[in-house]
Amino acid sequence: PTIEAVDTTSLEVERGIDAVSDEDVSRDVERHREQSAELVTPDPPRASCAGDVVTFDMSVSVDGQDRPDLAMRDSRAELGSGRLIDTIETALTGIDLGATREVEIAFGPDHGEEDLRGKTARCAVVLKNVQAKVLPDLDDEFAKDLGHESLAVMRAAVRSRIEEGARERAAFRL
Repeated sequence: PTIEAVDTTSLEVERGIDAVSDEDVSRDVERHREQSAELVTPDPPRASCAGDVVTFDMSVSVDGQDRPDLAMRDSRAELGSGRLIDTIETALTGIDLGATREVEIAFGPDHGEEDLRGKTARCAVVLKNVQAKVLPDLDDEFAKDLGHESLAVMRAAVRSRIEEGARERAAFRL
């Protein structure tokens, strides 16, 4: 059927705006703390642990052949962040500086690189550096370092920014 004209002048549309909770504000403030963290080398040296930022090398062989294309040099990652595959994360956690751990990684039958499908790689992971993350105290000094008068003013600014984002998202919803 052909529709000639539809009168939409009497229709009303209400767009919901997502509520901003105290948890949303705290999560964003915590993200700022994470970004402001200082990395320090533990003294005395200790084994790596979750939360540390580590530097490592990894050599890889498949079917007894070295695979430099899969190797890593001076790679950095935060342990516990979920950015490493579990096997490598486990190998790097709880070891001392300079230590090497051997691990195996199995490639599935649908792996993106055809020559690796269904094969197992042997990896040697060497821990080269450990740095502990030291978060700044959540206080007025921290807020001042980020350009706010106080922590309360910073939290209010964060809430305002999140609320503005919620209003902008609501404007584009149908």
